Amino acid sequence: MKLSLLALLSLLICAAKIADAQDYWQRINTPDSLWLTDVIVDNQDGILISSWNNLSKGGVYRSDDNGNSWVEKNNGLVIPNRSILALAIDSFGNLFAGAQNSIFKSSDNGDTWDQVYFAPEHAVNMSTVRCGYDSIVLAGGENSYGIVRSGDNGITWSVVLDISHTGWFELITDIQYGPDGVIYACSRMILSNDPGMVYASYDEGRTWQIFSEAGYPMALGFDNYGRLLRGEFGSGLYRFDIATYAWEHILATGVSPQEILTVPDNKIFLGCYYWPSGGLGGAMVSTNGGESFSFLNSGFGLSNDASEFAVDSIGRILAVNGYLFRSYDTVFTKRQDFTRSDLTLHLFPNPFYNNVKINLRNPNNQQLTGKLQIIDIYGHMVHETLFSGNEYLFDGSDLVAGIYIVKIEVKNKIYSTKMVHF
Repeated sequence: MKLSLLALLSLLICAAKIADAQDYWQRINTPDSLWLTDVIVDNQDGILISSWNNLSKGGVYRSDDNGNSWVEKNNGLVIPNRSILALAIDSFGNLFAGAQNSIFKSSDNGDTWDQVYFAPEHAVNMSTVRCGYDSIVLAGGENSYGIVRSGDNGITWSVVLDISHTGWFELITDIQYGPDGVIYACSRMILSNDPGMVYASYDEGRTWQIFSEAGYPMALGFDNYGRLLRGEFGSGLYRFDIATYAWEHILATGVSPQEILTVPDNKIFLGCYYWPSGGLGGAMVSTNGGESFSFLNSGFGLSNDASEFAVDSIGRILAVNGYLFRSYDTVFTKRQDFTRSDLTLHLFPNPFYNNVKINLRNPNNQQLTGKLQIIDIYGHMVHETLFSGNEYLFDGSDLVAGIYIVKIEVKNKIYSTKMVHF
């Protein structure tokens, strides 16, 4: 009996040592010569990757067996060299691909693609594509094609943000749909020392205004409390405090976050560019909502440069590092917990002149009850009432022109957003 117990103890110790030595990232074999630009997981749990053209290979590939095999999905991608820069999927399962001068759409899991938008200006890179709020698709480009928008799932498009300048370039580096009904975008400048920008749209992407200046923003995201995060080249991570209307520096200078993934359990993953930090690149994780971060690079090999994240069907993280990697464990139990929509605070129109509809959207169409407050920029409450149902029509005709904060407290959670009154 003693020998059996000793043998069992030895086996457990060995197993623990093996677990401790387990690399966090496991490389997934992809077709040879691909240099990946993006990864997404579709509604059928298929993994799609996009690639620059490299040695006559590029475009889009799909795996339906967790990355064990891949099928080329380039039918209809008629762009030069088939370099795809970004992928996105909407709530109806339509796929979108951003490329040079073009946006493509597929309604059959990538089997065929149709060009749904073309930017005639020379070499406009549609390097960011985001779907959200049901049928809205936004693509980030550069100059006079800063942001283009479709409000009907990619059927028709229009330019909604012109960021052209004389003698220098501005390009969109990220677009994110906020939990408060506001859409944010960030940009960086080329051939200029001027700071980049964070833009905001309060009317579902139809119009945009400057939210704040920034240094060299590379990524936007939100923490588990819905607070806006901004990753900057060489400057770390910032968090926006809506109460003080200021950015808080929460991750030190030297790190360059270019991808932000927030998952349940108060975890935030950052994909960081390796330069100019002298090795401070790759993946970082916070398990306390952004109060502290640590590196998580075991398994990446020599190239610590994480640029895109996605989550597979069982809750593991997929990471683009030029190649494709997957975390060896799950970051949460159920993938639907990650994709489930939470309550979102939405205002329309915003900015407004007389009346504004304050809507607290929820996926289950519940009848909600809470407290609604409207606060001016000096912290004075100008309106307070009971919020019941899903929508409240506010008459602001007596308010002075300016910026206000709308707050709704429901079930001990506060939802807030900025409101602009002409």
